[in-house]
Amino acid sequence: MSRSAALSQRFDAIAEAMKKPAAATGGNTSVARLLLALQGKLLRGEPYQDEIEQLAAMPAAAHEADALAALRATAGGAPSALSLRASFDAALATAGNANGVAADPSLQKINSHLNGLITIRPRAGNAAPDAYAKLRALPADASAAALQAAVEELPDGQRTPFESWLDEVHARDAALAGFSTLESRLLPLAG
Repeated sequence: MSRSAALSQRFDAIAEAMKKPAAATGGNTSVARLLLALQGKLLRGEPYQDEIEQLAAMPAAAHEADALAALRATAGGAPSALSLRASFDAALATAGNANGVAADPSLQKINSHLNGLITIRPRAGNAAPDAYAKLRALPADASAAALQAAVEELPDGQRTPFESWLDEVHARDAALAGFSTLESRLLPLAG
Protein backbone atom coordinates (compact mmCIF):
# COMPACT_ATOMS: atom_id res chain seq x y z
CA MET A 1 0.00 0.00 0.00
CA SER A 2 1.35 3.38 -0.91
CA ARG A 3 2.11 5.94 1.73
CA SER A 4 -0.59 8.34 0.48
CA ALA A 5 -3.19 5.56 0.50
CA ALA A 6 -2.23 4.65 4.09
CA LEU A 7 -2.52 8.30 5.14
CA SER A 8 -5.84 8.59 3.38
CA GLN A 9 -7.15 5.57 5.26
CA ARG A 10 -5.95 7.02 8.59
CA PHE A 11 -7.64 10.34 7.86
CA ASP A 12 -10.85 8.51 6.93
CA ALA A 13 -10.70 6.53 10.17
CA ILE A 14 -10.19 9.71 12.19
CA ALA A 15 -13.05 11.42 10.37
CA GLU A 16 -15.35 8.48 11.13
CA ALA A 17 -14.32 8.49 14.79
CA MET A 18 -15.07 12.22 15.00
CA LYS A 19 -18.59 11.61 13.62
CA LYS A 20 -19.49 9.15 16.38
CA PRO A 21 -21.40 10.57 19.33
CA ALA A 22 -19.23 11.00 22.41
CA ALA A 23 -21.35 8.65 24.51
CA ALA A 24 -20.83 5.85 21.97
CA THR A 25 -17.05 6.14 22.00
CA GLY A 26 -16.82 6.32 25.79
CA GLY A 27 -13.55 6.87 27.57
CA ASN A 28 -11.67 9.96 28.53
CA THR A 29 -10.62 10.93 25.02
CA SER A 30 -14.25 11.78 24.28
CA VAL A 31 -14.20 14.46 26.96
CA ALA A 32 -10.98 15.95 25.63
CA ARG A 33 -12.23 15.79 22.04
CA LEU A 34 -15.51 17.48 22.95
CA LEU A 35 -13.78 20.18 24.97
CA LEU A 36 -11.45 20.91 22.06
CA ALA A 37 -14.36 21.08 19.61
CA LEU A 38 -16.33 23.28 21.99
CA GLN A 39 -13.42 25.65 22.49
CA GLY A 40 -12.89 26.03 18.75
CA LYS A 41 -16.54 26.76 18.08
CA LEU A 42 -16.79 29.13 21.03
CA LEU A 43 -13.81 31.19 19.89
CA ARG A 44 -15.01 31.28 16.27
CA GLY A 45 -18.55 32.30 17.25
CA GLU A 46 -20.12 29.15 15.80
CA PRO A 47 -23.10 27.31 17.32
CA TYR A 48 -22.07 24.54 19.72
CA GLN A 49 -25.37 23.03 20.88
CA ASP A 50 -24.34 19.49 19.86
CA GLU A 51 -21.15 19.61 21.92
CA ILE A 52 -23.05 20.88 24.97
CA GLU A 53 -25.63 18.11 24.72
CA GLN A 54 -22.95 15.45 24.27
CA LEU A 55 -21.03 16.76 27.28
CA ALA A 56 -24.20 16.93 29.36
CA ALA A 57 -24.90 13.27 28.57
CA MET A 58 -21.51 12.20 29.91
CA PRO A 59 -21.30 11.00 33.52
CA ALA A 60 -18.16 13.10 34.06
CA ALA A 61 -20.17 16.29 33.49
CA ALA A 62 -23.05 15.35 35.79
CA HIS A 63 -21.98 17.85 38.46
CA GLU A 64 -21.32 20.73 36.07
CA ALA A 65 -24.87 22.05 35.68
CA ASP A 66 -23.91 25.70 36.30
CA ALA A 67 -21.11 25.70 33.73
CA LEU A 68 -23.30 23.92 31.19
CA ALA A 69 -26.13 26.40 31.81
CA ALA A 70 -23.77 29.32 31.14
CA LEU A 71 -22.79 27.73 27.85
CA ARG A 72 -26.35 26.79 26.90
CA ALA A 73 -27.34 30.47 27.12
CA THR A 74 -25.17 31.17 24.08
CA ALA A 75 -25.23 27.74 22.42
CA GLY A 76 -26.39 29.38 19.20
CA GLY A 77 -22.94 30.94 19.08
CA ALA A 78 -21.26 33.35 21.45
CA PRO A 79 -19.88 36.42 19.68
CA SER A 80 -16.32 36.00 18.44
CA ALA A 81 -13.67 38.62 19.11
CA LEU A 82 -13.95 39.83 15.51
CA SER A 83 -17.73 40.15 15.63
CA LEU A 84 -17.47 42.03 18.95
CA ARG A 85 -15.09 44.52 17.34
CA ALA A 86 -17.42 44.95 14.35
CA SER A 87 -20.39 45.51 16.69
CA PHE A 88 -18.37 48.01 18.69
CA ASP A 89 -17.40 49.94 15.54
CA ALA A 90 -21.04 50.00 14.41
CA ALA A 91 -22.20 51.24 17.83
CA LEU A 92 -19.49 53.90 17.83
CA ALA A 93 -20.53 55.08 14.37
CA THR A 94 -24.15 55.23 15.53
CA ALA A 95 -23.16 57.15 18.66
CA GLY A 96 -21.07 59.58 16.63
CA ASN A 97 -23.84 60.17 14.10
CA ALA A 98 -26.36 60.77 16.85
CA ASN A 99 -24.15 63.50 18.25
CA GLY A 100 -23.24 65.23 15.02
CA VAL A 101 -19.81 63.62 14.54
CA ALA A 102 -19.03 62.33 11.08
CA ALA A 103 -18.98 58.53 10.81
CA ASP A 104 -16.16 58.51 8.25
CA PRO A 105 -13.23 56.72 9.95
CA SER A 106 -10.63 58.96 8.29
CA LEU A 107 -12.39 62.08 9.57
CA GLN A 108 -12.64 60.53 13.02
CA LYS A 109 -8.91 59.78 12.99
CA ILE A 110 -8.10 63.35 11.93
CA ASN A 111 -10.43 64.65 14.63
CA SER A 112 -8.76 62.53 17.30
CA HIS A 113 -5.30 63.74 16.21
CA LEU A 114 -6.45 67.35 16.23
CA ASN A 115 -7.85 66.89 19.72
CA GLY A 116 -4.29 66.05 20.81
CA LEU A 117 -2.88 69.19 19.19
CA ILE A 118 -5.45 71.79 20.09
CA THR A 119 -7.93 72.28 22.85
CA ILE A 120 -11.53 72.29 21.76
CA ARG A 121 -13.90 73.50 24.40
CA PRO A 122 -17.38 72.16 23.86
CA ARG A 123 -20.39 74.36 24.27
CA ALA A 124 -22.43 73.76 27.36
CA GLY A 125 -24.46 70.55 27.05
CA ASN A 126 -22.43 69.29 24.08
CA ALA A 127 -19.85 67.03 25.75
CA ALA A 128 -20.74 63.79 23.94
CA PRO A 129 -18.31 64.12 20.98
CA ASP A 130 -15.39 64.50 23.38
CA ALA A 131 -16.51 61.46 25.33
CA TYR A 132 -16.64 59.39 22.15
CA ALA A 133 -13.29 60.77 20.95
CA LYS A 134 -11.56 58.62 23.56
CA LEU A 135 -13.31 55.56 22.16
CA ARG A 136 -12.39 56.49 18.59
CA ALA A 137 -8.75 56.89 19.62
CA LEU A 138 -8.51 53.30 20.87
CA PRO A 139 -6.31 51.13 18.64
CA ALA A 140 -7.95 48.81 16.13
CA ASP A 141 -6.48 45.78 17.91
CA ALA A 142 -7.73 46.79 21.36
CA SER A 143 -9.10 43.86 23.34
CA ALA A 144 -12.78 43.53 24.13
CA ALA A 145 -11.90 44.08 27.80
CA ALA A 146 -10.19 47.40 26.98
CA LEU A 147 -13.15 48.49 24.87
CA GLN A 148 -15.56 47.44 27.60
CA ALA A 149 -13.64 49.40 30.24
CA ALA A 150 -13.66 52.52 28.05
CA VAL A 151 -17.40 52.20 27.36
CA GLU A 152 -18.21 51.65 31.03
CA GLU A 153 -16.40 54.91 31.88
CA LEU A 154 -18.96 56.84 29.82
CA PRO A 155 -21.79 58.59 31.64
CA ASP A 156 -25.05 56.63 31.56
CA GLY A 157 -26.71 58.75 28.87
CA GLN A 158 -23.77 58.38 26.51
CA ARG A 159 -23.47 54.63 27.09
CA THR A 160 -26.90 53.94 25.56
CA PRO A 161 -25.66 53.23 21.99
CA PHE A 162 -23.38 50.55 23.42
CA GLU A 163 -25.91 48.67 25.58
CA SER A 164 -26.50 45.84 23.09
CA TRP A 165 -22.76 45.58 22.51
CA LEU A 166 -22.19 45.32 26.27
CA ASP A 167 -24.81 42.55 26.40
CA GLU A 168 -22.81 40.66 23.74
CA VAL A 169 -19.60 41.13 25.74
CA HIS A 170 -21.26 39.85 28.91
CA ALA A 171 -22.68 36.84 27.04
CA ARG A 172 -19.25 35.98 25.65
CA ASP A 173 -17.62 36.43 29.06
CA ALA A 174 -20.19 34.12 30.66
CA ALA A 175 -19.68 31.49 27.96
CA LEU A 176 -15.89 31.67 28.30
CA ALA A 177 -16.17 31.41 32.09
CA GLY A 178 -18.45 28.38 31.75
CA PHE A 179 -16.02 26.77 29.33
CA SER A 180 -13.08 27.50 31.61
CA THR A 181 -14.89 25.84 34.52
CA LEU A 182 -15.72 22.78 32.43
CA GLU A 183 -12.20 22.57 31.10
CA SER A 184 -10.55 22.87 34.52
CA ARG A 185 -12.80 20.21 36.02
CA LEU A 186 -13.16 17.75 33.16
CA LEU A 187 -9.79 17.87 31.42
CA PRO A 188 -7.91 16.28 34.35
CA LEU A 189 -10.35 13.36 34.03
CA ALA A 190 -9.32 12.92 30.40
CA GLY A 191 -5.64 12.63 31.21
